[in-house]
Amino acid sequence: PPRYRILSSSRIRPRTIGNPLHTGPRIRHVVAMVDLADIKLREWLRTRPSPVVSRREALALGYTDRMIRRRLEAGWWTQLVAGVYDTSASPDSWLATLTGAVSKLPAVVSHHSAAELHAFPGTPRGKLIVTVPHRTTHSYPGVDVRQSTDLTPDYITEVEGLPTTDPERTFLDIAHGHKQVYLTNLLEQLIVSGIIDPERLDETIRQLGRRGRPGTVRARTAAERVMIPLVEELESELE
Repeated sequence: PPRYRILSSSRIRPRTIGNPLHTGPRIRHVVAMVDLADIKLREWLRTRPSPVVSRREALALGYTDRMIRRRLEAGWWTQLVAGVYDTSASPDSWLATLTGAVSKLPAVVSHHSAAELHAFPGTPRGKLIVTVPHRTTHSYPGVDVRQSTDLTPDYITEVEGLPTTDPERTFLDIAHGHKQVYLTNLLEQLIVSGIIDPERLDETIRQLGRRGRPGTVRARTAAERVMIPLVEELESELE
């Protein structure tokens, strides 16, 4: 998140949760104050796919732990897991869960979750998968957290405001879990629709497709079966 220098901590107006005129049993009324940090959060969330923020991100926006606690007590925020908060009312959505995992770990959306974000046709929907660098032990409730030794910026893009493996890397990542015929048909659709660039896919397989990596042989075979016919078709059109 952007790093802000807090110039003022002026509070704009109080907000009371509950009815202060209630004449029944005495209850504790939680009062939260709208702060400059709330305005910055609102602006920052415009670039995000869902209203989820981590404690680290909240502190960077100008919140203190006490301010976070008050928002939780007032019901403005809901804690999803320790250190991750939903600032509206959608903590159970697919995108909100991925956003929370990416913010907390940190991680990148990958495999079938990335395929869904990239609009791969016919791939399983609703899966929650992220990847973290190798030798980091992380977990997030309901999310399949995987490790990678080659999680470099060269193969990471941004989709819906989330760091996500690019389409070519995503295709290589999911190749292990599908049959050869399915992969070949899928790749042809991805190339024709412009989601995957053939040259970049070839480079990705050469750079990341090492011996023993699951899915490398299937991805390479699919590329060979699809790209050679496409080249022959193009050459015939040019003649």
